[in-house]
Amino acid sequence: MTQNRSVWQRLSDYLLVRRANQTIIALGIVAVLVVIAVWWVRNGGLEGKLAEKEGSSGNRTAAFVVDVNTAGVPELVELPGVGRAIAERIVDYRKQNGPFESVDELSEVTGIGPKTLEALRPHVKVK
Repeated sequence: MTQNRSVWQRLSDYLLVRRANQTIIALGIVAVLVVIAVWWVRNGGLEGKLAEKEGSSGNRTAAFVVDVNTAGVPELVELPGVGRAIAERIVDYRKQNGPFESVDELSEVTGIGPKTLEALRPHVKVK
């Protein structure tokens, strides 16, 4: 007995997943989701510890240090509390008054107050 099946019916045999295989695929997906959930919980997902919050670590060291006597505006802009205007003022101050003698001398630049200076201190040096 020859089956008169349309092209679409024959094509669906190749493209569609049979019911038995659907169960296996579904179990595989569930297993992967369980593994991801376990990893998430073990790594602090429930407590919100997956991403470190700013200021959560008391003893932080500077990730980078910039020499204010050689740095240009692009490097200075990366410093905390320093925007393009203050970076340009630091470069202008250095051109007019010569190299900085100490980090404390940065407070003489307009726009750098005591709080900004303290934020800059771990990130800057003077050679």
